[in-house]
Amino acid sequence: MLPFEASPARVARRKQAAADHATSVALMKWLSKQTKSMGIAQHVYVVGGAVRNFVLGQPVKDIDLVVDSLAMRKRGRDAEWVAKRLMDRIPRSAHPKLHTSNLLVSTIVITEPSLLDGNQMQGEEIDIATARAEEYAVDAETGEYTGHKPISVEPTTLEDDVSRREFTFNTLLWRLMDLAQGPDKAEIIDLTGCGVRDLKNREMRCPGDPDEILAKDPTRIIRTIKFAFKYGMKLPPDVKAAAKRQAKGLKRIPSKAWTVLQTIVFDNPQYKKALDVMEDLGVTDVLAEMMQSSKQFSSTLGKYSHKRGLAYMFDLMDVGIPVDAPMKFLDTAQRKRLREITTGMERDEALSYLETLKNPGKVYDKKFIPTLAMSLGYKGKEMSKFMPGVIAIGREALLADPTLRDNPSALMRQVEQRVRRETPARVAMRWASENEPTNPGLWAKVQALAKGEQKSMSHDGKTIAAPNDGAGFTVFPSAYANGWASKTYGDLGGGWKKKARGKAKKDVGHGGLDEWFSGHGGAKGKGEDATWGDWVSISPVTKTLPSGKKVQKGDIVGECGISDDADWSEITKGGEDPLKCMPRQKAHDMPKAERAEKAKAKQKAEQADSSRGKKPTMTPTFDKKADQVQRIQMKREAAARLRSEWRGDRG
Repeated sequence: MLPFEASPARVARRKQAAADHATSVALMKWLSKQTKSMGIAQHVYVVGGAVRNFVLGQPVKDIDLVVDSLAMRKRGRDAEWVAKRLMDRIPRSAHPKLHTSNLLVSTIVITEPSLLDGNQMQGEEIDIATARAEEYAVDAETGEYTGHKPISVEPTTLEDDVSRREFTFNTLLWRLMDLAQGPDKAEIIDLTGCGVRDLKNREMRCPGDPDEILAKDPTRIIRTIKFAFKYGMKLPPDVKAAAKRQAKGLKRIPSKAWTVLQTIVFDNPQYKKALDVMEDLGVTDVLAEMMQSSKQFSSTLGKYSHKRGLAYMFDLMDVGIPVDAPMKFLDTAQRKRLREITTGMERDEALSYLETLKNPGKVYDKKFIPTLAMSLGYKGKEMSKFMPGVIAIGREALLADPTLRDNPSALMRQVEQRVRRETPARVAMRWASENEPTNPGLWAKVQALAKGEQKSMSHDGKTIAAPNDGAGFTVFPSAYANGWASKTYGDLGGGWKKKARGKAKKDVGHGGLDEWFSGHGGAKGKGEDATWGDWVSISPVTKTLPSGKKVQKGDIVGECGISDDADWSEITKGGEDPLKCMPRQKAHDMPKAERAEKAKAKQKAEQADSSRGKKPTMTPTFDKKADQVQRIQMKREAAARLRSEWRGDRG
């Protein structure tokens, strides 16, 4: 396709827009003729989108009418009265339907095929509203608006009616009296005096207080997004600031917000432009919060984005909308690799690849994992520990080489080779946890290597270097160090014997490395060189800290040991309920959502432990136990006296 050629879809949309425009013009001419014959054409107006689009040179689509009932000065002549009389003039074969509401709005719908000047009218809707003033519900305690629809309306002047609309360019009017020959010759009525100017300048200015207008109906913020990305409208500083402040109002109407967002943004072919505007106005942050607080909203948006495909999901995630539930099992680097691999894939192929990563076992032969486990000595409950490791290895292989998905034999071969390489260290680590070294001196030297306390060591003519280029395991969890140390000790001829029953784990098993690498109190009494810098703290909350810094759940917020800092003192009760800590590398590899869950669980556990305190001694349970002990003691003393007396008698 040449650069200047339009796509078939775009050509089809243009043809449809041209047809809609012709239909709308024919309908306006018909309405002008009918209201003239009714003697009311000077009091009924076309308002809003139709006039706006015409001035912008865009196709006219929807026809919205407003009736100046006060100007007609006859009781009962409102939108419903006009709608009923128009219904009488529509051919019965078109099967028109009339819907009315208590908001002084009536809608005529043409349900069957019907031609008007050669234009198909089936499906056309004509909204007719009485010029009205609106009242919105306000929370008595907070003073903030609730909902998004008015709780009451009453007829008012046309000037008051247009002042309640969101933008000046949507207040522009055509009088039906002037539309007999179509909109080309009709006068544009600009009651605010600035609607045409703002429209030509592409500026979204409000006819009243922007905060008040946007707070009453939060869906107006979504329409703001539409005008920005669809028509290239600019937001003046006061309106932009108000939109950012009032975006939070979407939280109170999640169902309606989703409906409007789907129609205006998510279904739109230009949704990426809309996402940029949403991010600029802080709407994406609000949506992320709504997904946390509303399961229904989260489920709806999550399922919708998944249905659209991985590329769509990544686009939403780029602006902070958390639709990553289907890929939570992947860490940040793996997600990046997934995006690289699936770029250019068809939607179904990309989703299928994601499912394969979630469970690589679908590629394997059914007997592969059980057979491999048995050959390595795993059985029974140990399989629950073996399976996750094999899945992770298979996943990494598929990410490194996506073609393995179509080559099960090659994938199984790679997985088996890696599992067999890693298993000796894991077996050695498990053995060390259940046994103690027969050569404590050698084991101590190997520990020193693992900790990075010495660069290398010699034993029986062999020279062993400390891992990680002599630095030791300074940022890894203890499992890495234990596995390496146990295997190295065994390779040097070290042996093991069963632990003495009841012997403290901190002295044997894992070589005492658990406490050294824990980053907590275990290292301090031993003079080891463990530091908080190897571990990081995780935020359990989303909030703005006293310093002004904003954090979200799951954020890495600093080194361990910051729990009693000023920023965290209130959350941790001065450090009594410390933040969740974990190894730096592990934290960075873990998905943010998983870190958030662990941090929240840690906080709950600490709070529960703090509130539980020491059990008071004088409780019913304690008294009952004390009575039992006392009775037993009395029986023993009585038996002792009897034995003494019996021996005395015998003597």
